[in-house]
Amino acid sequence: MPDIKKLLMSMPELTSVSGFERDGIESFKELTKPYFDEIIQTASDSLICYKYSAPEMQRQSQTLLIDTHFDEIGMMVSRVKDDGNISFKALGGLDLRSLCGSEVLVYGTEEIRGIIVPGSADTETDGSGTDTSGELTDISELAIYTGLSAEQLCKKVKTGDSAAFVSPAIELPGGRIAGKAFDNRASIASVLYTMDLLDGDTHGWNIAWLLSSGEETNMRGAATGAFTVKPDAAVVIDVGFARVPQTQENETLIFGGGPSVSMSAVTDRRLSKAIISAAQKNDIKIQIIVEAMGTGTNANVIPFQNGGIPCAVVSIPLANMHTPNEIISCRDIVLTSEAIAAFIKEGTRV
Repeated sequence: MPDIKKLLMSMPELTSVSGFERDGIESFKELTKPYFDEIIQTASDSLICYKYSAPEMQRQSQTLLIDTHFDEIGMMVSRVKDDGNISFKALGGLDLRSLCGSEVLVYGTEEIRGIIVPGSADTETDGSGTDTSGELTDISELAIYTGLSAEQLCKKVKTGDSAAFVSPAIELPGGRIAGKAFDNRASIASVLYTMDLLDGDTHGWNIAWLLSSGEETNMRGAATGAFTVKPDAAVVIDVGFARVPQTQENETLIFGGGPSVSMSAVTDRRLSKAIISAAQKNDIKIQIIVEAMGTGTNANVIPFQNGGIPCAVVSIPLANMHTPNEIISCRDIVLTSEAIAAFIKEGTRV
């Protein structure tokens, strides 16, 4: 059984910037190998990991897709400026308020460390990551400083190269951990623990775990992965906004309150209620959140594949979302794993 805290502390060391997942996919393969019977890398740079039910149950087994995206927010180099700073575009919804002073790695012909600094605004702008609450209004007002001259940088960095945050995990009081990319590494840790909880159980599901690419930018991995697997049902595990000062109580989750199940026009009510029921029967904390029009997760595309796939969304509370230091609770990871394992053991059919 994995040490959840140790596993979570190691997660920010992995890198898989959205659109550049192939660069880090081997590390995720190694994480999954001990738990699955077959692992396939798709043309969209996702991983599909199969755990088949017991041979005597194969004939009546249905396939459950568990989706956790493994890409992370990051940046793409747009150009090296004459002053030696690097202009960049957002890959995903970066929170501009958190960027200045952040350490990054630029992946050119070699890894180059840099710091995000205020820079003179470029004329080009894609309007990404707008923050209307402060003076910084567009990502074009920022740049990456490396200490190298423009001439030196142009030999190492090209337009279209990627950059990722550098933010090792730190342990906080109250069983919480902060670091980069817990959206969605927290869910990956949860599925690994779920597989341990299921070890030896003859629950009758074939499990297909989709580590999907591109959720932060275009959801390509979820759409193509669900089409490939053709599951009977799907559960998307992602993160949801944890309650902190200045957030709405009815729109956020409580740390330590366990995962949430989304009630939405896009999710399947019977499947969602089955997950809630399984958790409640086993005295596992669970929260319910209403996201009426859509969930902002891969559940926005999975239900529309293969003539329709019943889909539920389970979210782990996370604070400081889309910043270099996202915050999670170890307890919520455990509760999420227990809830998913309880649902699978119930053997609910769709």
